[in-house]
Amino acid sequence: MFVSDYRRGSEGDGISDNDFGFYRLMLNANLEFNLNIDKLQLGCGGVNEGIRSGCDIDIDYLRLMGSFDGPGSNPLQPQGAGQAGNPVESLFSLLRPYVEFAVTNPEQPAFREIAGIKIGSQQGDGFLSIGRYDPNLPGCSDPPNDPACHMGINQFSGYMDVALSGEVGGCVTGIFGGCNDLDLSFSEQQAVSGTRMQAPVFAVPASGTLCLNILFGCTNIPVTIFSLFQDDLRFIHGIRLNETQDFFMSFQRERITYPAFEEGEWGAAPANTGWWMNLPGIELSGLEVEYNTTLFSAVSSLFGTTQLVNYDVGQRPANNCWGAAQFC
Repeated sequence: MFVSDYRRGSEGDGISDNDFGFYRLMLNANLEFNLNIDKLQLGCGGVNEGIRSGCDIDIDYLRLMGSFDGPGSNPLQPQGAGQAGNPVESLFSLLRPYVEFAVTNPEQPAFREIAGIKIGSQQGDGFLSIGRYDPNLPGCSDPPNDPACHMGINQFSGYMDVALSGEVGGCVTGIFGGCNDLDLSFSEQQAVSGTRMQAPVFAVPASGTLCLNILFGCTNIPVTIFSLFQDDLRFIHGIRLNETQDFFMSFQRERITYPAFEEGEWGAAPANTGWWMNLPGIELSGLEVEYNTTLFSAVSSLFGTTQLVNYDVGQRPANNCWGAAQFC
């Protein structure tokens, strides 16, 4: 049931920040649970205050639950909860969870030091439901596109390799009068990493049609808009892990490139000093962005880059309540 192993990193293998001995203790089993966390704060203050004050990881109302495998969205969940599983009874699973230690000078017992500790698994599967949406929250003045109307990921340190997919719709007004309907879709794989991130930037091309009002009616014109999509992380209320490899959390005193679960492979990105979360191969699907603009701006964006800052993406937290529980 318990398995231990050892990996040796080396500066000579072409990978930076992995010159450690990695000792792993693993549970050869599948761990399943359903869990609600009211407030998750890790690495507050400390060495990363020079980057941004606060915590390395700061999340309000985190639910770890199973995902929905049927077509479309789960009918037992609120609109916008996407692929969240059934309340209470669905299970988040970790295949072969383990604890791993990164040790300096592993060949010299008198000089060994633990530089980092990683808590991970071969595979994570389930749904992370995050935060709350409430237009009556203090400071909420422009729902739903005001970050103050949302609670969730306040700060995040880690690596995310995200499959983004969704729709962009809206109204383009201009010299032809009325509303020219914009109907675009996007599907893009993006990776971001950093310490104490609050609003990472994703480069997303969206393609579709602009229904242009002319004298004899509406003419569909094919368009592609290249956008730098910068959203406050509080807008994200649902992340799906679909048998995601190398899902882990760690904390370290220096940058460390941890090994992947499989022999001979390494992590996607070095983990920075402090707390770190590795989320490779996650899905943010069913996103819906309403983009209202002028015809001049829309035409300009065809030849350049459009800045999309703080747009509600249509996600809403899942319900994971049972009995008299107040937080769900």
